[in-house]
Amino acid sequence: MDPLSTTASVIAVLQLTSKIVQYLNLASGATKERKALRDELRACERVLEQLKDRCDEEDGGTEWNNTIKVLEGPDGPLGRLWVMLRRMEDRFQRRNGPAERLIATVKWPFIQQEVKEIFGAMDREKSLLTLALNGISGKLVQEIRRTVTQNREGLEILANTLNAHSNQSHIQLADLQEGVDRIQASQSSVQEDLILFQQSQEEKELNKERSVILEWLPTLAYSTQHRDIIDKRQPGTGQWIFESPKFKTWLEVQGQTLFCPGIPGAGKTVLAASVIEHLISWASDGSEIGVAYLYFSYQRQDEQKLNNIFGCLLNQLIASRSTPPESLRRLYKKHIKQKTEPRLAEILDSLHAVSAEYSRVFVVIDAVDEYQISSGQHRQFIEKTIEYQKKCNINLFATSRSIPEIARFFQGGTSLEIRATESDIQTYLENQMWQLPAFVQKNSELQKDIITEVSRAVQGMFLLAHLHLQSLRGKKSPKAVRNALEKLPTGSGAYDIAYGEAMERIDCQNDDQRELAKEVLQWVTLATRPLTTSEIQHAIAIEAEEASFDADNITEIHDMLSVCAGLVTVDEGSDIVRLVHYTAQEYFDRTSEKWFHNAQERILKACITCLCYENVECPPSESLYLDSGVLDPGRTFYIYAARCWGLHAQHLKTPHQSVLRFLRQTVKVKASFMALFLPASSLMRTNRKILLQVQRPVTGLHLAVHFKLTSTVKILLEESGPNLDTDSPFAPDPDARDWYSQTPLTWAAQAGREEIVKILLSKPNVNPNSKDRINQTPLLVAAKGGFLGVVKLLLSTKGIEPDVKDVDDQTPLAWAAAGGEDEIVKLLVSTPGVDVESRDWSNGTPLTLAAFANHVKTMEILLSLPNVDPNSRDNDERTPLAWAAYNGMRAAVELLLATPNVELSPKDKAGQTPVLLAARNGHREIVEMLMVAIQGQNSIETDFRV
Repeated sequence: MDPLSTTASVIAVLQLTSKIVQYLNLASGATKERKALRDELRACERVLEQLKDRCDEEDGGTEWNNTIKVLEGPDGPLGRLWVMLRRMEDRFQRRNGPAERLIATVKWPFIQQEVKEIFGAMDREKSLLTLALNGISGKLVQEIRRTVTQNREGLEILANTLNAHSNQSHIQLADLQEGVDRIQASQSSVQEDLILFQQSQEEKELNKERSVILEWLPTLAYSTQHRDIIDKRQPGTGQWIFESPKFKTWLEVQGQTLFCPGIPGAGKTVLAASVIEHLISWASDGSEIGVAYLYFSYQRQDEQKLNNIFGCLLNQLIASRSTPPESLRRLYKKHIKQKTEPRLAEILDSLHAVSAEYSRVFVVIDAVDEYQISSGQHRQFIEKTIEYQKKCNINLFATSRSIPEIARFFQGGTSLEIRATESDIQTYLENQMWQLPAFVQKNSELQKDIITEVSRAVQGMFLLAHLHLQSLRGKKSPKAVRNALEKLPTGSGAYDIAYGEAMERIDCQNDDQRELAKEVLQWVTLATRPLTTSEIQHAIAIEAEEASFDADNITEIHDMLSVCAGLVTVDEGSDIVRLVHYTAQEYFDRTSEKWFHNAQERILKACITCLCYENVECPPSESLYLDSGVLDPGRTFYIYAARCWGLHAQHLKTPHQSVLRFLRQTVKVKASFMALFLPASSLMRTNRKILLQVQRPVTGLHLAVHFKLTSTVKILLEESGPNLDTDSPFAPDPDARDWYSQTPLTWAAQAGREEIVKILLSKPNVNPNSKDRINQTPLLVAAKGGFLGVVKLLLSTKGIEPDVKDVDDQTPLAWAAAGGEDEIVKLLVSTPGVDVESRDWSNGTPLTLAAFANHVKTMEILLSLPNVDPNSRDNDERTPLAWAAYNGMRAAVELLLATPNVELSPKDKAGQTPVLLAARNGHREIVEMLMVAIQGQNSIETDFRV
């Protein structure tokens, strides 16, 4: 329903109401009834005026559109009010003539019964209009539905009443009967609208719930990257894969794997994007087909954790469903209540549940070889992915370089090698001729030679075609181009040769261009995370050891790219500056010292300079102000500098003097600490200063510990120097406390910095039992983090307290048991003074915590101890077996069932046994295990009694 038409309807009813009021002002007789009716009409006028204003102000949101649809519907209050007012006007006109001709008093046309019926009708319609005015559309629909019969009967009564007292009764009756018939005919339509509205409201709530769950799930964002790849794809290329019999079979047969290895630069990522786009288009016809994808990248290693990866797949599949599965909704509520993150097993269970709702699911994974190869996590990822495929019968498409170890994982599927076809290479080159000098664009024969020779040389590698084309851009004549074509490198070493030649072309530029190109390349190559265009502009504009930033030193991003010989590009969607290909990263990893001498030191100096700018103030109140000039969106490099300077410092053999100067400046250290740990979004402000409350500021020693700068820690502890903020000498306190009351020792312990822990423990004034704000000690945080070496160091320290409880009454042993840190548990239970049956806030024991999380080896260690009670009860009267059954932990349940004297049916506070807890959470396998054990026990007891 158009809001403009609703406004027009309201105005029409308002005008008619004014006419009736005019009649009433001129009427004589029935003074009491006349005034009461006039007051009622004016009250109705006020509601209509407000409703008109609301129509003018609203922006057409879904909720308001629902309201006006009902308001102006065939059985809505506006229509009925119009009918009633029109009848009143007609009665006045029949007795007195048109209102515009009235110059004297008019005769009162109504009897008492008519007035009563009019009052009742007006009151009903006004109440409905008020609901609309307040935006309560759901209540409005319900009220209309409830009063349809009543309003229809009221209108019929009014029609009959007016008919009995009118000279034109047959005309009036016909008019009113038409209104009644209209209402009767529209009842089914109103009911249909009501059903649709209720469905809309339910859908709105479900969409809201789905959005909340999607935001809560760990994930990775790939949609922008996908769109950027598709936008840069050369039209008309890559079609060969869709014509391949292997691809067609993979598409048609459920549960198939298509593994697509390829040489570097063959166009695997672009082809994967084309497949994704094809699948999305194919699935968009409303069929129950799910599509999810991953783009792995060597630049995003820190983000590409298993929880994020499978959470990303889950996120994409949920996004196209109307409702999340019930199991995921329960999982969300559970973790929100407990303020915890979902475990990988829970994410995978939810992924399986969502996938089961589709008739087909397609998962595309690009660049498997770029996922955590160095750490070995790729094995776990591939195993979990194949397990997911088998369980849910999904279709899996994966690309990778030809690495035997990865290929072995996919040997059960179909393999299809990716190589750029000669026609694709030629199409690409034909469309890139505009990049070459004008004399090439005017010479069609030369263009043909370029296309022929480059196609021959690249041997199916798109990237090499790009690099060869770039090498021709600076040529000055056709002869120079042809000479270059004769020397184009080919084969496996072609990339190194091409990259080397590109760097030589950079070296042949003038001094300013060469310096700019190498600055860009060193930042893109050595930055610890991808940089945005504004960050790299800021980084390069920084002048070492200057006191403030000069915006006049910023270089345009286009000028940066133009001097880099085609080695650097910008992803338009994400605004990330990156190397043209990961093979370029590999090349510079091997040769960076050749091209970028002392690059890490130069990057470090830029970071430290940025952190030491003058526009950071610290008033006497110990509150910290960061000037918006440091953190405005155009110069966000400050956040990178604060978070990454120490990572660059790690590459230097000895501590840099600029680092030591920075760490001795309390204000600068405090500011960098806030940028290091606060979310970037909370730091991004413009045109105002940011107040950051820090009652106990972090020290330079804390930061040196955080970044694992062992030599710097030694220097700060052993030497003193001037405090650059004041005239007083600088003497760091090795036991200083930060805002959370944590000492440098606590920082070192919770990060597993063994060597630094050893250095700090050697200082006589360092307290090994220091407690932070939640009473956690260095030993506790080390046990919690699973750092066995640090735990050993602390336990061997004189005066160590091994059983200190935190605010939740959890000890180091409790935390180690909860995390499944078996070796640490062994060490702690053998330490004098450690209570193996310690109770936490919930009255749970270390065994309870281990059983809750299915840490079987930890449970075995604890159950082997004579003082550990396998039937210990917490505040809910639940035993370790009850919690293991509740969470569906099969291995833990098996171990406990095999433990002597374990109670099989203990009841908790609510009277629930482990069997009932498992059944209520849908753990059928656990229920069966428990029932078998209970029946076996009953059989033994029966035999014993006999």
